[in-house]
Amino acid sequence: MDTPSADTREVVPGVLMDLDSKGKLVGIDIDHASNFVNLTKLEAQGLPNARFSVHA
Repeated sequence: MDTPSADTREVVPGVLMDLDSKGKLVGIDIDHASNFVNLTKLEAQGLPNARFSVHA
């Protein structure tokens, strides 16, 4: 499901969280992420209503 972002908040410098109209997280942007995270395998569990992984 692609939920549009209604608000974006910078939680720390370079990390933006996109929220829907109900305040639920719908996206995360990390500026220059490859400088901080090994993006060949990125997984997250335990987020409300979601499980996701990214494999490069």
